[in-house]
Amino acid sequence: MTRTKAGVQAAAAAGKVRRKRLALVIAAAVAVGGGALCGTLAAVLDLGLGFAVWIIGLLAGGALAVVGKERTERGGLTAVAFTVAGLVVWKLLVIAGAMPGLVLEQAGEEGKICAAVTAQLRSEGAVRPDVAAVLLDTDEEGTLETPELAEELRAATDRIDRRVSELTPGQRRELKRRIADRIFDEMGFAERAALHVSPWDALWLLLAAGAAWGTARGFEA
Repeated sequence: MTRTKAGVQAAAAAGKVRRKRLALVIAAAVAVGGGALCGTLAAVLDLGLGFAVWIIGLLAGGALAVVGKERTERGGLTAVAFTVAGLVVWKLLVIAGAMPGLVLEQAGEEGKICAAVTAQLRSEGAVRPDVAAVLLDTDEEGTLETPELAEELRAATDRIDRRVSELTPGQRRELKRRIADRIFDEMGFAERAALHVSPWDALWLLLAAGAAWGTARGFEA
């Protein structure tokens, strides 16, 4: 009888450990996988899905509480940690792939449109390289301005203005997109992060952490 009781207790203890481990796996998958999914959608579709972080926290905490069948403060802290990890994954994906609206605004500036058209005309041979270098302010050799160069600059400016004025709305959008892509590619990680991280992220994180804590409190690893 004693052995049988001990065996039952051992089996119950082993089942409890398995439940807790399974709960940890599910909660981590929900938090990190959910963060990756939402981050990808936000980056590709340019969507603001901040509220989904709260849902991720709720689901991660719920997984720990329901599957683990226990509620402790340690479980709440675990759920919060998983939720933070999910948000980090989310933000990293957004920073790596989402085009900030500010970059698109910069790309639409008339000066950048004219510079892109100048580069196009240079590649087509319609504007001399030395003239384009002066117009684009990339003349590192300091070309001396002669009457001939001055005339070429005036002619090139006229061609550039004419080309810009002839751009259709579709061509202008495509050109703006190419300019934005170039600006974005030249930005460092810190610059991208500064454009994508805002006080709203702290608010969503607090709400998600609260949801994770409230639903998982009671799980003890």
